[in-house]
Amino acid sequence: MGLADSPVLLFGALAVWGLFQGALDVAMNTQAVTVERAAGTAIMARLHGLWSIGGFLGALIGAGAVAAGLGLTAQLFVLGVAAVAVIGWLSRAMLDDGAQTRETRPIRRSRLSPLVAILGGIAFASMLCEGAAADWSANYLRDDLGAGPALGGLGYAAYALAMVAVRLGGTVLERLFRIDRLLPALSTVFALGMTAALLAAQPIPALLGFAAMGIGLALIVPSAFSAAGRADPGPNSGSAIATVSALGWLGYVSGPPLIGHLADRVGLATALWTLPLLALAITAIARFGGVFTPHRRAHSTC
Repeated sequence: MGLADSPVLLFGALAVWGLFQGALDVAMNTQAVTVERAAGTAIMARLHGLWSIGGFLGALIGAGAVAAGLGLTAQLFVLGVAAVAVIGWLSRAMLDDGAQTRETRPIRRSRLSPLVAILGGIAFASMLCEGAAADWSANYLRDDLGAGPALGGLGYAAYALAMVAVRLGGTVLERLFRIDRLLPALSTVFALGMTAALLAAQPIPALLGFAAMGIGLALIVPSAFSAAGRADPGPNSGSAIATVSALGWLGYVSGPPLIGHLADRVGLATALWTLPLLALAITAIARFGGVFTPHRRAHSTC
């Protein structure tokens, strides 16, 4: 990407990067489901929390490189070589996905089951809200609520920090509470917090509302990946996870322009009411849809 000197080349480079990033995303989440199955406990949320921290550290590295005068090509080359080396080293310790079921369950042609479709819809709605927080929080705080530049930039920070905190503690939360009860409770926190923020129409309550969004959405996507892997264990689990992942990322990239299109018609403050409504829909499906089941500890056979 750093060597691209035209929009066409940049588009091609981004397309190739997106293909490999998507494949890596599916592989990582499939491996996480395999580890969860072997350990008999939930770890997906913590791994997604580490992913969020990695993104934050990447931003810091990029800012430091710019301050040091390091060009984009050099940045991407150094980070790429380091990433390949680390992934190659860690891959030696990975578990064999579906090794326990490969002999008894043949690989079959993938079909979109109702359960996977519902999980994909939940991921779509959740990541639509994530995309909206990333792209529109600063605009809402600055343009609609009159926040200054410094305060306006804190909307996404409040959201991201709250999400990381809950994800890192997600394993403990899932041990203390049933996941099919925990997710609706967290989604309700998001819906109520964002509703209060939109009604107050003040910068500080709005920051709390974006933090509530981070709390409410933190475990949705990790739990959807885990549920997809459990829905079709073994060699077919990657297909289910890929479907949920694709629908989730579709929500992430399509959400901001959809919110923007709606904002052009009714205003950004009104358009953001879409988010607590989506949270209520997620709450209802997570509570009554039967798509999230608690993790069960594996029994020892030694």
